[in-house]
Order: sequence, then C-alpha cells, then structure tokens
Amino acid sequence: MMKSLFILMFSLFIGANFYVAWRVWTLVPFGLLGRVLSVSAILLALGCLFIYLSGVIEQLPMDLAV
Repeated sequence: MMKSLFILMFSLFIGANFYVAWRVWTLVPFGLLGRVLSVSAILLALGCLFIYLSGVIEQLPMDLAV
C-alpha cells in the first residue's frame, strides 16, 4: 500500500515539475535564451533532487559530498 502511494505521489511531483516547466516556457515573455535558461534551471533542480534521492552523494568522501 505504501509503495503504491509513494509511486503515485512521486509521479504527481514529476508531472507537476514538467507542467511548470511547460507553463514557464509558454508564458515567460523572454526571448529564446531566457526561456531556455529558466526551463533549464527548473530541470536542473529536478535532476539534483534525483541525484540526492539516489544516495550517490552519501557514498562520496566528505570533501566531495559537501
């Protein structure tokens, strides 16, 4: 039960991030460079979340993990 609830909540989170990225892309009045930079920042934050949740950082030595 908890596993399926976690998968549902995680899927909603991922879907919401892509929805926000799409809405920023269509609504922001910047030029192409501004749009690409803003959507890239959103997707970079999402990628950092994946790296953090995967546990890769916890296996690094303290100097690299900080």
